[in-house]
Amino acid sequence: MTRYLIDTSVFIDHLRGKSEATKLISNTQGIVISFAVFGELLQGIKDKKDLKKLEKLMDLYELDWGQEKVTKLAVDILKQYGLKQGIGLIDAMLAATALTRKLVLVTDNLKHFRPIDGLTVKRPAELV
Repeated sequence: MTRYLIDTSVFIDHLRGKSEATKLISNTQGIVISFAVFGELLQGIKDKKDLKKLEKLMDLYELDWGQEKVTKLAVDILKQYGLKQGIGLIDAMLAATALTRKLVLVTDNLKHFRPIDGLTVKRPAELV
């Protein structure tokens, strides 16, 4: 079974009511969420009600809390692609997690991710 690492952009699209994103994340099997995505989503909450909804949503998925191998690879990705592609730390962490765990990264932000050697990237529309 193919497993997927979901980028923050997909959850934002879901929260904005975009059906492709909602359809994609409704099948929770095989979906992994990085602690970095969880953190980015936490930054966008406005109140305790939003926090509870986000925690309930995150409970549906396998959370990846990172590991030393991933963080080292993320730094290597920043060195190699940071200047050329404008990739930031969070995106480097996601790419490193997907590469290390052999996951398909699902995002609408192809610009930063497509050039990374060995990384498989798909848009949500390609999977629903």
